[in-house]
Amino acid sequence: MVELDGELWIGRGRYEETASVVRKQRAHSGWKSVKLMVFDLPAHAGTFNQRLSEMQKSIANSDSPYLDTVKQFKVKSHAELKQLLQQLVDEKNGEGIMLHRGTALYRSGRSNDLLKFKLFDDAEAVVIGYRPGTGKYQIMTGSLQVRDRQGKEFFIGSGSTDAQRLHPPALGTQVTFKHQGLTKNGIPRFPVFLRVRDEVPE
Repeated sequence: MVELDGELWIGRGRYEETASVVRKQRAHSGWKSVKLMVFDLPAHAGTFNQRLSEMQKSIANSDSPYLDTVKQFKVKSHAELKQLLQQLVDEKNGEGIMLHRGTALYRSGRSNDLLKFKLFDDAEAVVIGYRPGTGKYQIMTGSLQVRDRQGKEFFIGSGSTDAQRLHPPALGTQVTFKHQGLTKNGIPRFPVFLRVRDEVPE
């Protein structure tokens, strides 16, 4: 048995469909569309370059139609990396590129050997309400309820400092946030508060 590290995937831009399939507690035909896209071998003792070669061999020798590897490639410069990322975003609506250090041994989680390089979209919205915090934010604002220029209402729960949670932007204030594209309903995905609009970033 080979231990695989990967992501369940149906297709680009189909995250919500994948999540819907996975959330169901019983087996169903939707799983036939799902693949495990393998990007590492946790139990392998070699470097990432060695693990990549081994996983490509393992997948090639497998007769399962539900296994595949995430495409890996090398770049020669930061400029080439930025160009490839912009191309991925523009042509395939991608979110980012995972950067691996070829000589690194496996370890779980993010580190200097495994980084995510991405572009964010910035946008503005108006504060229309608040959601109370929980846990360590119990006496603070947990999320800002906002409405964007398209009339979509949603909550921004990340990015605010403790001071901003104690004294959040007033109702009617325009704020700038970043996000990772839109859901099929036009809601910004993973919105993160940046600043009150036109406020100079620190």
